Amino acid sequence: MGKKGGSKGVGRKGGGGRRKKHKMDLEDLWHQSKAIKDAHKDRKTQISKDKKTKKQKASRDESPSSHDHEAAQPSRMHEAEKGDDERWLEAPPGPSGAFASLMASLHLPTDAGRKAKKRERTIEAEPGGGLDDSPTYDVVMAEEGEGQEDEGDEGPSADITSSEREAEEQADLLQEAPLPDDDEAVDDDDDEQEDGPSPASVLDFSSSFDAELSPSDLSQASAVGDKPTRLHPPHFGPFLYPRPPPSHLTKLMQTPPHPSLSSSVHGIPQPILESFHQLSTPAGGADDTLSEQDAGFFHFMNGYVDVLHANHDHTTSRSIRQLYCLHVTNHLFKCRQGILRNNAALSRAVKGGGEAVDPAGEDRFRDQGFTRPRVLILVPFKSVAKEVVETILKLYPHKKQVMHRHRFEEDFSAEDGDEEGKFWQDRHKPPDYIDIFKGNQSDRFRLGIMFLKTGVRLYAPFYSADMIVASPLGLRLITGAQGEKDTSREYDFLSSIELVVIDRADVLKQQSWEHVEHVMQAVNLKPKALHDLDIRRLRPSYAAGRAANYRQMIVTSDGMNVESTALLASSCNYRGHVKLLVPSTGQPLARAAATGVRQLFQQVPCSDVNEAPERMLHWLEKKAYPTVISTLSQLILVVPSYVEFVSVRQVLRSLDAEFCACHEYSSKRAISRARAFFAQGRIKLMVVSERWLFYRRYRLAGAAHLLFLGPPERPAIYCELIDGLSNHSQALVLTYFTAADSMSLERLCGPVKARKMIKGPPQKVFAFT
Repeated sequence: MGKKGGSKGVGRKGGGGRRKKHKMDLEDLWHQSKAIKDAHKDRKTQISKDKKTKKQKASRDESPSSHDHEAAQPSRMHEAEKGDDERWLEAPPGPSGAFASLMASLHLPTDAGRKAKKRERTIEAEPGGGLDDSPTYDVVMAEEGEGQEDEGDEGPSADITSSEREAEEQADLLQEAPLPDDDEAVDDDDDEQEDGPSPASVLDFSSSFDAELSPSDLSQASAVGDKPTRLHPPHFGPFLYPRPPPSHLTKLMQTPPHPSLSSSVHGIPQPILESFHQLSTPAGGADDTLSEQDAGFFHFMNGYVDVLHANHDHTTSRSIRQLYCLHVTNHLFKCRQGILRNNAALSRAVKGGGEAVDPAGEDRFRDQGFTRPRVLILVPFKSVAKEVVETILKLYPHKKQVMHRHRFEEDFSAEDGDEEGKFWQDRHKPPDYIDIFKGNQSDRFRLGIMFLKTGVRLYAPFYSADMIVASPLGLRLITGAQGEKDTSREYDFLSSIELVVIDRADVLKQQSWEHVEHVMQAVNLKPKALHDLDIRRLRPSYAAGRAANYRQMIVTSDGMNVESTALLASSCNYRGHVKLLVPSTGQPLARAAATGVRQLFQQVPCSDVNEAPERMLHWLEKKAYPTVISTLSQLILVVPSYVEFVSVRQVLRSLDAEFCACHEYSSKRAISRARAFFAQGRIKLMVVSERWLFYRRYRLAGAAHLLFLGPPERPAIYCELIDGLSNHSQALVLTYFTAADSMSLERLCGPVKARKMIKGPPQKVFAFT
């Protein structure tokens, strides 16, 4: 056939039909499809005349029926490269008009395709993570018929323009055996299928994303009911659901989590399951039973509800990341299996060996989105990204070769080779600090990962990647923010994300939660242009703009906070959401009481939580300073962050108070000077920010008393500051709080004591010794 002959002529490094940057608007698409349909009819008529003239029996591959289905080729993701004449442009026959309705539902700019014909902007992400670096924007002209090389860096493009980058890529290829850039060369073989779940299992998995939602389902997905529902997940504490829970969530709540992972129960392919057991079970061990909390966590993840796991600390970090990596790997593998099966069915129809199918008329073939990436994982540091990527590589089957592995090790490993945080151990930092800051601490990076049949490609272009691992800062440099010029923003590659993982939301909050919010606003937006979109394989939910209703979001954090719960509440997953938290037992408060120090908690009057910062400042000026701060010597005043520090500094200056300060933007010289003056008693008041303590965790010598403007979000900081007091029997620790601090108060004192203090009368002092 002409298709196969043309496919063989396409070389790996370029070629006549290699990745044409030809994006048509939908009007051009419709007119050209009609022209190609007429061409097919003429060709079919000519073949019939030739048969009668030569009186030869037509073979199956040359029959007119095969030309009727010439357009029905495998998907954009896994098809062999071909020219425009062989693309799926023929309008589907039949009265249903499904193809036309899908096109009509796509409200894309009409000039997007015309502009893309002349020029396509490509973005090449920097391999490093320095804060002084900036993303490089390369404009690559793609004339009609010009082949493009798919050897890009991490970013939405597929082109390399730097000679240095080409040399680096060649070095990587010399160290590792070459792999095809795409799946096409290895996936077109219908006789070879990957190991995986049965077709029935794939169908059940796909039904979660293909379910038709009624208008009432869509309205209930994000509505807030008049009466919240109290839900109690197994092995976790209860939480309030803002409305009556959907039936899917109710069923998951009623089903007890299975204590061990199983292919039959959880639908995990056996090769992935075996790899997970080898990864999670200690050497020589045979027990693959999960803990109660881990079993519950995976139970809800596997049900595709949104999950907030608020017990992610240094003791549970390894198991939590392994479990969500297992879920991500399982999701990507099943999606790939479903696409390959549909490709095989369409290929058999083209060759005449199977049942005639019309991909635009059957929903089971609509298995893709606007772009290829399906999974987005946001992590705080390169060290976490390295751990996550290595875990997924160990779990994913068919990983015979990993392209650019050497480059990945160089970019994401610690510069001094200290992956376990020995540097911090030698300086007697606490275990939770070492777990966060060990390894490479760069917070600016992004990485595309592409899964092939015989291996994995790291640093894949975003539009060719299946999964993206990035920091919020690194990704926001590409996506931009609402209000910025649309030409400087690139977010189309996030339009078809099905699963989002946000690792350690508490750490991301200390970096900048604004970056997380802007990135999430760009997820599942309709694309500005058609990036080689195969319209017949597009899911109707994406065409209707309802992709966010099917997206799952997994958030892990060390404790509940306002930002992560608000992010979960803003999600509109039709399946619902759960909050998994083992309530605090008040251990930090008890530990501090064991030292003999007096701990006082006083509620600041505040009727509106939105006014809490202003009320706290007013209380500081009128009550706290005259009665407490001015009367105590060697006092440390702790504020949440630099934003509050600026306001507190202004108040103290207006009162002519003498103080020194340490915050996250202080220079090393200023910090050393302030610590020395305070330790020597030359200055009686030191103001520090909790965010500075989070990044530095210094022991502050010379402190006799502590005053917190709001309970600290990390109880470990509270305990460490108390341990550093010079005389515990004479020390005073006073914490002011409002109703807005209920979550932090629960982590510190436990839910029972926290509720009692919140409901207590304003200005009442609660003492614990």
